[in-house]
Amino acid sequence: MRKKISKRAKESPVINLVWAEELNDAELKALRKMVEKAIKDPDSPIVSNYEIHWDRIRIDKKAVARVVWSNVLSDKDVDSLSNEVEKALKDPNYVIVVNYPVYWIEISK
Repeated sequence: MRKKISKRAKESPVINLVWAEELNDAELKALRKMVEKAIKDPDSPIVSNYEIHWDRIRIDKKAVARVVWSNVLSDKDVDSLSNEVEKALKDPNYVIVVNYPVYWIEISK
């Protein structure tokens, strides 16, 4: 039996948020490449020697608020994460890939 997907779910964009703690710049770049490849080709595995978190957040167009946070960020990093979130909200193909834990909540009416 096929699961019926609601019209609202079909219309709601999805944000891909990927994070793995304490990666250096080269490791983060390599992870981004693997993630982007996996999105294009689901048969392409992501293999690593560190824990990877991948969340798919369904954006609620009727949300009254959107809360994105990490407990480990400096003020500079908050600005960087904010820019990443803005890119992802504008471009459905953009993937947020960071080297620290990130949490995202859509606050609905």
